[in-house]
Amino acid sequence: MAEQTENLASHPAQPRRPRFALISAKSLFYAGLAVGTLAAWQLIAWTTIPILFPGPGEVLRAIITSIADGSLIWDILISYFRILLGWAIGCILAMPLGMLAGQSKWARAIIEPYVEFFRYIPPIAFITLFLIWFGLGELSKVLLIVYSSFFATFTATMAGSMAVDIEKIRAAQCMSAGRAQFF
Repeated sequence: MAEQTENLASHPAQPRRPRFALISAKSLFYAGLAVGTLAAWQLIAWTTIPILFPGPGEVLRAIITSIADGSLIWDILISYFRILLGWAIGCILAMPLGMLAGQSKWARAIIEPYVEFFRYIPPIAFITLFLIWFGLGELSKVLLIVYSSFFATFTATMAGSMAVDIEKIRAAQCMSAGRAQFF
């Protein structure tokens, strides 16, 4: 018992925080920020043309309507399909070219200048051109995603192909691996 009182005396009493803090200052700040943003949005919507800048209530009604009639889910699925298709085509084109450029100095000398030129042009710069060249349909959208995904995949594949250890290359050659097998 004496040890317990000695132990308690050696540790000063910690101030107790309330056990049930209902609302913290941080929560109040974020709630105020959300309310302020919605209020500013509504004020701007009242002062502009409603069809160009709808208010939060109209947007909420449109979301509920599109969920109810199933068009929102359908549009999301179409967008995901478009993204997946464009990414897959971009990877299918970039991976063999990246491996070829990583393994052959001649191929790298031919391919890399074009890749380095187009890689730094942002995809958003081609939106108008793609719409003119390929129309308003799915093709222009998918090709823009192909363009976006091609360069990152090509660069990563070429760097990975160039980083293969020379000992592994020689080991494959010693085991009589042909060029196609090695590639």
